[in-house]
Amino acid sequence: MQGTEEPRRSRREFLKVATKTSLAMVSISGTKNTTIKQSDPKASFRRKGNWPQAYTVERDEANGYLILSTPYYSVQHDLKRGGTIGHISLTSGVSSNLLLEPIQASIELAAKKLPDHVTKSEQAPSPEIFSDVYDSKAVIFESGGTESPNVHVEAILRTASGRDIGVRARTTYHYHWGYVKIHKEFIFPKEGVQTAAVTVLSTLLQPTLTHYGQRPNVFNNSNVDPFGIEKVQWGRIRPGTHFDVAFGTRYIPRYIVIANPGTEGIEWFVSDNLAQWDYQLADHVGISDATISPVTEPPGIALSISPLKLPNHPDLARGGSSC
Repeated sequence: MQGTEEPRRSRREFLKVATKTSLAMVSISGTKNTTIKQSDPKASFRRKGNWPQAYTVERDEANGYLILSTPYYSVQHDLKRGGTIGHISLTSGVSSNLLLEPIQASIELAAKKLPDHVTKSEQAPSPEIFSDVYDSKAVIFESGGTESPNVHVEAILRTASGRDIGVRARTTYHYHWGYVKIHKEFIFPKEGVQTAAVTVLSTLLQPTLTHYGQRPNVFNNSNVDPFGIEKVQWGRIRPGTHFDVAFGTRYIPRYIVIANPGTEGIEWFVSDNLAQWDYQLADHVGISDATISPVTEPPGIALSISPLKLPNHPDLARGGSSC
């Protein structure tokens, strides 16, 4: 549960966007537990190996890393790249890092309407993307001790060249045993910004994570049982193949898992406040975007989750006004 209910916001309030998600590290192969003999008088006071334990928190200013680890997994924030999570590894896994690119957040500006049509020989200008990963001087600090540590980050969204338009991302990572709860806010300037896309999570995963599952949004699942829970739908995706179809939907799934069966994987799931994913940025559903797709250069699995994703092309239809 997410705790106290947040105050009601107008559906058309675009100056501040808050989302809550959770990210979990999964070791599918499992681990061997330590057995304590019944004759040991202190047995009842000892924690088993898989019982929640304290985190080890290490801040390496010289190399720009903040590392939070347990005996089973390690998570690393990149202090020079917006405080984003750039490294996740499992002690019993096979990959030194499940991520090929940091887990970043971004916005995409709405394209400006061109005065003339773009012909086939012309190249339309690419929309500008501002991401927290390009902020090398983000404000990052920890709180909460080692039992349930928190990492607080405030980063300015910038382009790859360093330009910004006054949009900030304020993120709190709440570390629990086996998962990280993420609270993210996008803070826009008072004058507003014409935005076509808001992405809360975008990353590139190891190509060995060839299987995925997703629990569909209720608006995207006609077979949902009103007294049950949506079933997880499974698929396979391998970079460089022609028969594995990329997954995409205009409704944010309630749950996503991407894994190397029998070895390791990673999970993502929404918070229990589901309305924020469907109505916070608009007054109707179907304007979101979630994709899982193969990438060949370099080989990997791209994951992107955007509560807002509008068509964004400068060559808009003529003869009418755009909104």
